[in-house]
Amino acid sequence: MDTQRLDINSMYGGADIKSSKQSKNKVSTYSPNSVDPETHTSMSKLFKVNRELQKEIDSLKQQSKKDKLQIKKLESVIKSHNIQF
Repeated sequence: MDTQRLDINSMYGGADIKSSKQSKNKVSTYSPNSVDPETHTSMSKLFKVNRELQKEIDSLKQQSKKDKLQIKKLESVIKSHNIQF
């Protein structure tokens, strides 16, 4: 009965259990033949640093927005209490 299920699944495009395990182990990276390995490694490092910097920029932008909101709240408290500097 199990073999019938496998046959029916394979007829309709279902994946075989063995092939699905094999596909999980494959690494999918693209390296064109025209680029030497040293350049490819350098580019990979550059892209990694670029991603890290972008994450840092995004976090700084979020912190800046939070700070601006806090400043607006404090300014409104100062105005409501008529505090002058």
